[in-house]
Amino acid sequence: MSTICRLISTNEKIPHQNISMGCSLTIGRNRECRIRDIKCSRNYCSISYNENQIICKYIKTGLTQNLSNGHLLTGPGFQYKIVIISNNNINNNNNINYQKNHSNQESSQESNDDIFSYKSLVKPLVSDSSEKSF
Repeated sequence: MSTICRLISTNEKIPHQNISMGCSLTIGRNRECRIRDIKCSRNYCSISYNENQIICKYIKTGLTQNLSNGHLLTGPGFQYKIVIISNNNINNNNNINYQKNHSNQESSQESNDDIFSYKSLVKPLVSDSSEKSF
């Protein structure tokens, strides 16, 4: 079974990130991560995910840190929670999200609190066309 490392952002303006097995991701003020804090460099750290081992290498200092499931990765202007999930769970969640979104459109009796709490858990990985990149 294939797994991915999901970085869940605690900041609603910063999207979640997925790292596939054998891949890496550079976190910083770049187009992919969209971190806006000027104190964060464009290449702050690199996260690599290999064989259920997550390694964070801080680019400026060269220090490395082993991360685990549930660990919080914090830096200037961002905070991610590390979660390892299987691809089967992603497919199931996408189906649930699709069904939930369509039932929300059909049912006007659902409370605003339920909609808010659900949508706060699901963040798009691709930017909306109405957002402007700087």
